[in-house]
Amino acid sequence: MWDLGPEPKSKLEFTFTCEPLEYKKEAAKLAKEQQALAAANPSEPIDPQKFIPPPKLLLNELSLIK
Repeated sequence: MWDLGPEPKSKLEFTFTCEPLEYKKEAAKLAKEQQALAAANPSEPIDPQKFIPPPKLLLNELSLIK
């Protein structure tokens, strides 16, 4: 689907979630906050990493066994 070229120089990041609807709702809420912040202070750069929903549960060997 994507042409990454002969040697991609960036890294791909994936988000996996057990509750995609909740993740989507939280992402939409954070996107609205980001837009409001950008409208209030258009000259200040915004860090997009601040507007990604945080993980709810980190998966590891012990949590997968449950």
